[in-house]
Amino acid sequence: LDGIVAGSFDVVVLSLVLSCVPEPQQRIEMIARARRCLRDDRGLLCIVEVGTILANPKWYGNDHSEEWKDAIQAVGFRCKRFEDTVKEHRPYRQKKTLQWVFETAPVPDGPQTLTPLMT
Repeated sequence: LDGIVAGSFDVVVLSLVLSCVPEPQQRIEMIARARRCLRDDRGLLCIVEVGTILANPKWYGNDHSEEWKDAIQAVGFRCKRFEDTVKEHRPYRQKKTLQWVFETAPVPDGPQTLTPLMT
């Protein structure tokens, strides 16, 4: 984005965006761009995705949400909160919805190898 000054935002929200980005490498590049837009001191990144975006850990064998958290932290974030369910009280029901809140952390020096966000 041409008109955005690096480090000028307090909060970036990516709601149901990453699941529309077709390539895993493009997803993590989007996160890295969001990091550049955020302030270095306590900027927040909020990510919301549908639960079906990630492979089922019962047959995948790993926890994709943990892999996403690790990859996102590697580009300069610290995970503050993760929820995988939205609970509605009237009528009572639960929906699998992945929600992360990250706080900015120091960005590693030198060139980075970005870990793709796999689905």
